[in-house]
Amino acid sequence: MRAVHPDLTDRPVHGQFVINRVSIRPKTINLSIPVNYEQTVDIQVNCGDGTEANNLRLVYEEDDQPQGVFPEGVHITLGAPILFLGSGTVGDAEVQYLGRQYGCTDRVAGS
Repeated sequence: MRAVHPDLTDRPVHGQFVINRVSIRPKTINLSIPVNYEQTVDIQVNCGDGTEANNLRLVYEEDDQPQGVFPEGVHITLGAPILFLGSGTVGDAEVQYLGRQYGCTDRVAGS
């Protein structure tokens, strides 16, 4: 990147920058599932040109929730991290959701 007066012939480089981008799809997940039913959602992760990501993982933390705590009865299981995602490539991550009634101790179907 440079800023040079048009009458000057020198073209010194004043600085440089790199645009790194990792994006995910879908951007929003609206989930409506029956109680005690597990739903798996696939997340597509795209690495922009010139960008690489190592140990890329999804995170589910209490601090990110509207009340600052995990919602009662909602259980989230995150898939394995993507160890390496190269420039211009696409990877897949997985999230499993399970909604349980408050205080429910019944086993989930299939478990």
